[in-house]
Amino acid sequence: MNEKNLKPNPAILMEEFEEALNEKGHAFEGEQRFSPAEYLTEGGCKKLFILTDHWTEREIVKAVPKNNSPETVEQFTYESQLLASLEHPNILPAYDVGSDNDGPFILMKLMEGDNLRGFLDYDPPLSLKLKIFEKICDAIAYCHQKEIVHLDLKPENIQVSPYFEVTVCDWGSARRFSDLTGSELGATPGYIAPEAFKGELSASCDIYALGALFYEMLSGRPLFNGQSSSAILKTNRAGLVKLSKIKDPSLRAICQKALNKERKNRFRSVEEFQERLNLYYQKLPIPEEKAGVFRKCDLLIQRRPMAVGVSTILLTFITIISLIFAMTFNQQKNKAEKLMNQYQEERDKRVSLSLDNSSMLHNQAWQAYNGGLIDEASELLKLSISSSGYTKKKYELEGLINLLQFKLGHAKEAFQKAEVGNSYQPYFSLLPERSELLKYSIKDLSSLVMKIRKTDSYFYHHFIGSIFTIVEFDDNKKEAFLNAVCKALNFSGKLSVTENGKCLEISGNAETFPTYILRALRIKRLVFKNCKNMPNDIRTKEINDCVELEELDLRGTGFNHLYLLKNNNIKRLHLPERKFDRIDHLQSMPLEEVSIVNVKIKTLKPFLQIRTLKTLTISEAMKKLSGYKELAEKITVKIEK
Repeated sequence: MNEKNLKPNPAILMEEFEEALNEKGHAFEGEQRFSPAEYLTEGGCKKLFILTDHWTEREIVKAVPKNNSPETVEQFTYESQLLASLEHPNILPAYDVGSDNDGPFILMKLMEGDNLRGFLDYDPPLSLKLKIFEKICDAIAYCHQKEIVHLDLKPENIQVSPYFEVTVCDWGSARRFSDLTGSELGATPGYIAPEAFKGELSASCDIYALGALFYEMLSGRPLFNGQSSSAILKTNRAGLVKLSKIKDPSLRAICQKALNKERKNRFRSVEEFQERLNLYYQKLPIPEEKAGVFRKCDLLIQRRPMAVGVSTILLTFITIISLIFAMTFNQQKNKAEKLMNQYQEERDKRVSLSLDNSSMLHNQAWQAYNGGLIDEASELLKLSISSSGYTKKKYELEGLINLLQFKLGHAKEAFQKAEVGNSYQPYFSLLPERSELLKYSIKDLSSLVMKIRKTDSYFYHHFIGSIFTIVEFDDNKKEAFLNAVCKALNFSGKLSVTENGKCLEISGNAETFPTYILRALRIKRLVFKNCKNMPNDIRTKEINDCVELEELDLRGTGFNHLYLLKNNNIKRLHLPERKFDRIDHLQSMPLEEVSIVNVKIKTLKPFLQIRTLKTLTISEAMKKLSGYKELAEKITVKIEK
């Protein structure tokens, strides 16, 4: 079999696409199955669109060739074939392939969260960075086992979800080992192995790119930072790297090995890269580090702080006794005190750093719990425990998280270890196990919430949020549940739930709406549009506590105190047709879209100071306000008639 037979045949793949569509068992076909596609972006040989699959009721990404040229279609089918052959939790999954009027296509998962570069902007702790990097290595090790090389690893092609799920994307430059000879280089300057510029492509190119990613995750800056594009390309081609920003000697040695100019001197495989990381986790010397006596002692102290501490104290004491016989008493006393102080300071410093990191993660876990982010609270608590072990407060938080997840056995065990079992005993006679909860009717769920309210009138809204976010409940059941609870709390209006529980619309008499239940609902859109008897302040404290809220619609309401929204994190805001004297209160918010149709204000200039603003919707008459021309040149200004 020659090399030509190894290349994908577009005509054969097209036939397979059409045959797949004609198979029996499809519940929907063509436009009946998918919603109209919305353009997302394009790159390489393909265009990307977002659409809804009515069959699976989920949003997905559809990729099609950028044009109909044979070269583009061939490259697209090649990439599709590669991606479809890879099944790994850290690699972008392909759902389906097919063909329609636009030609061949591939359906993929719509990724959530931010790319790795955006994730690093939040300066996550080192332990979390290393966990993320391990998942990237797992994905690349898997594809190398499948004899596939990615060839374009960079932060923009790594997606990190809000739940720290890691996905390696964009396989447009990927090649099979058998197809590397004669392939063109499509990687990004700054992440290219030096030999790749000469056309020498191999799995070692991915290892070099992993080294560049590793440096960026450790130092917080790209490997070739602050240079022009031509300078980056020149330095990258020469393979000249400076790793002084990495303070830890072991991590610096690992990075240096991965970024070696000569590929024969790099790690032979991704697995070998990971083996060095395991040595770092165990506080063992890295072979490439060439650790001296003092460095080995330092690592030994980190591995066995108690044993080494006792040994060091004994050794120091013996040394002091020996020196007493060789020197005068006063001189020896001063030296001994100095040695002991140095040791004490170093030990206290190490203990302090470990406790500070654990304490920070523990506090963040409690904050996430108080904000209704139960899954995030659980992840942060696990990181805190892995850093410095359990405490009574950590056991208590673990118990509360399990309680909200209706895992009663785990909750009871954690409360006992925290020695607070009596404080939470009333819950165990009220709450069912999760499997039983799923069988509850709407009436039973509402009755359960009211019973919990009698037991805990302050935090019972956490249970409302926990039940509301159960993935087995659809929008109809979530809507019926919230309406039943609000009716029991004397609210006479109606709530509508859409968008998989992410949108909540309130109608009726908003004055009696129990806004405190919002604190634990993970909603992205909140609509008070045309609510009756809307209080001026609408209890914005609870709205500000909705940490995932992105859009707030106040049209048709009586709200008029913008200062109450200061420092809120919403991105889209719709204001009612009222007079506002101080529109500048919105400048402290990360707004991207604002609608102020028929709102009575004196000027549009304050909107020029909202750096994140992309779109402003106004009425025709508002074009006469000062600041309109400057805004129209800077952002998109829509006129609503």
